[in-house]
Amino acid sequence: MTKRWLTEEQFAAHQANRDQRGGQYVDTALERDVLSAILDYLPLCPRVAWHSRMNSGGMVNPNGQYVRFAFRGCPDIIGQLKDGRFFCIEAKRPGKNATPEQWEFLCKVNRNMGVGFVATSVDDVRKALG
Repeated sequence: MTKRWLTEEQFAAHQANRDQRGGQYVDTALERDVLSAILDYLPLCPRVAWHSRMNSGGMVNPNGQYVRFAFRGCPDIIGQLKDGRFFCIEAKRPGKNATPEQWEFLCKVNRNMGVGFVATSVDDVRKALG
């Protein structure tokens, strides 16, 4: 996997996903856009030691069996801060909420000295990770 290192200007351009309608800005970001922007930001965050995208969901294999890729509630991104703490991020489109299973996992991480949160923008990540 190739890491993409962006300048602040490139990152700001990448994050600009707004649609101007009638003089007001309306957020049109999809969850994949939010996730992509966060993944582009994390290598720039000085407190992050490493991070990885977690793919969840499932598929039906050729035998007709459903195969799950990750556990229920698995966050979109996991990683470690340079101070040793585990972190996880559940990326959501603005206005959407985490599932009960996702909330349960995030709370478990927070109860055990980690940093788990829902992010609807890169600003949420900046605030949570510093």
